Amino acid sequence: MKIKYITNIEVYRNLTSREERSDIENAELSYIENFIKINPSTDIESIRNNIIKISNLSDEVASKIIDIMPMTKEELTAILSSYNIMPDDNVIESILDYIKGL
Repeated sequence: MKIKYITNIEVYRNLTSREERSDIENAELSYIENFIKINPSTDIESIRNNIIKISNLSDEVASKIIDIMPMTKEELTAILSSYNIMPDDNVIESILDYIKGL
C-alpha cells in the first residue's frame, strides 16, 4: 500500500466538504484552522509538485514544507534537518523564493 501524505489544507478541505461531521472531526477542523497558512482554495498539488521539482525532495517533505510555510533559511533548515536532509544553499534559496512568491 502506497502512503499518500496530505497537507493541512487537504485535511481542511476533506473535513469541510462533509455534510455531517462527528465531534472528533469538528474538533480536528477547529484545530487545523489555526494552522492553515495559505488560502484553502490554493492548488496544493501544483505547489507540492513545484517544490519537488525545484528541490528533488520527497512528497512527505514537500507536504511538511507546505504546512509550515517557512520564510527564513533557519526555519526551512530546521524542517529539512528533521528528515536528515541538508541540500546546498541554492536549493534552500530556490524553495524559499518559491514559497515567498505564493
